[in-house]
Amino acid sequence: MLNPKTINRLFFFFIIILLTGCRPTPVLKPGEGYVQVKGGKIWYRIIGEGKQAPILMLHGGPGGTSKSFYQFASLGEDRPIIIFDQLGSGRSGHMTDTSLLKVENFVEQVEAVRKELDLKEFYLHGHSWGTALALEYYLKYPKGIKAIIFNSPYFSTAMWKADADTLISTLADSIQ
Repeated sequence: MLNPKTINRLFFFFIIILLTGCRPTPVLKPGEGYVQVKGGKIWYRIIGEGKQAPILMLHGGPGGTSKSFYQFASLGEDRPIIIFDQLGSGRSGHMTDTSLLKVENFVEQVEAVRKELDLKEFYLHGHSWGTALALEYYLKYPKGIKAIIFNSPYFSTAMWKADADTLISTLADSIQ
């Protein structure tokens, strides 16, 4: 039989475990801000505040913007939608150092946004070039990604060029 002192210790230990396991998940609130990255600042916006896992949106380009992602705002009723402009585009800082235009740097920009917003579990949505970036990001930082959504994917320069050449060949000679 356990003595009262041991029972009190076990009870106290159980309460500590229970309380530390019940920490609330960080809640994303609508708003916008900037994240410092190598080469400048990244602008981001959180749309909606639903309780489901957020979606982090990666735009096309490079050089595109997150502007087209506002069409997904209604998803914010269920989950936060996080949009951002990659460095060198949109509302983010514009750089003059072209040596920063490397996939590895764009991957680190995504990671900087994830860290800034303390995303533990999220969906990753890539559009066009953003699909390649999503895939590269996942290969380096898979933890917490519930799924990747590939929207109008760009996975291969060779395939893209072949498709573009096929489409161009259907145009009149004077336009080609």
